[in-house]
Amino acid sequence: MDFLGYYSDYLLYGLGLSKSEARIIASMNGLGELAFLLPIAFISDKVSRKISLVLSAVILTLASIGLFIEYLGYIPMILLTTAWGAGYRGLIVSIISFSQDLVPDDVLGSVTGFMFFTFN
Repeated sequence: MDFLGYYSDYLLYGLGLSKSEARIIASMNGLGELAFLLPIAFISDKVSRKISLVLSAVILTLASIGLFIEYLGYIPMILLTTAWGAGYRGLIVSIISFSQDLVPDDVLGSVTGFMFFTFN
């Protein structure tokens, strides 16, 4: 099984982790996205789109700082990668929500599809 992307190269060659450690850490990105998707969508719809966008950006920024400034250990890398995935997915959901607010209802599906195409 091969990795895709630069993050796995960072884990394997930059930090010198084993393949099994790198696989577990990298997979936490998807777990964070999945776990944070519904809460951030709820905040975006029921509370405020601005709050969801800011919250996602703060989580993403703090996780990025923790991930790339200094190696903190295996467990912190798992938690930070989970947080990074949560912030990234939350940012996408918030941006898509904003884009849906800016267009008429008859093109809503097209805009949503275009935004998912752009970010995925």
